Amino acid sequence: MKMIDELKTSNKMLMEEMKELKNSVLGTKDEKATFDMEAICAEVIDREKRSKNIIIYNVTENINMGSSQRLTQDKQQVIQILNQITEINPNELIISRIGNVQKNKNETSTSRNGGPPRERPIKVTFPNSEQALFILRNKKNKISNDIRIGSDKTRIQREYFKQLLTKLNAEEEKGNSNLIIKYIDGIPKLIDKPVKKSCNNQEN
Repeated sequence: MKMIDELKTSNKMLMEEMKELKNSVLGTKDEKATFDMEAICAEVIDREKRSKNIIIYNVTENINMGSSQRLTQDKQQVIQILNQITEINPNELIISRIGNVQKNKNETSTSRNGGPPRERPIKVTFPNSEQALFILRNKKNKISNDIRIGSDKTRIQREYFKQLLTKLNAEEEKGNSNLIIKYIDGIPKLIDKPVKKSCNNQEN
């Protein structure tokens, strides 16, 4: 029953995101914008697999080490980071870097925006989604500013968030700085910034 409830929630979120993508990216009259049940099921299964993962960014990688040595170092760093949030059993984790090793990273390589090269993100897989979700919910103010932890998003989720970010940037260019992206029921939404309530200590 718990799995069914989770699938229902994932399916609802997926339908909203795919509908938004269809309208904003592909166009409502484009036949290719029609998502069939097979595509939806594939997306739900992909999200279910990724729900056990987290992505950790900006973790130092020593590219001069061998692959096994790098993996050992990565695991030690990951354990150190996660133990700041909760106690972790190292034997339950599967750890891997995302992307190819940049052999000349320290000398000539740059990031996509032309800035300093970025460390390859680390994907951490837990035995179940509950552990991954606990880390994501409790990551704030638990780790250094250099380290960032995020969820493992599918292509559709990334595209959907990218569309929201494009809309947000367009509104800011128009002078509208009253919008933010906020997750509501697990779905990112473009909403008005909450109005800060002023404290009135004067007695009537």
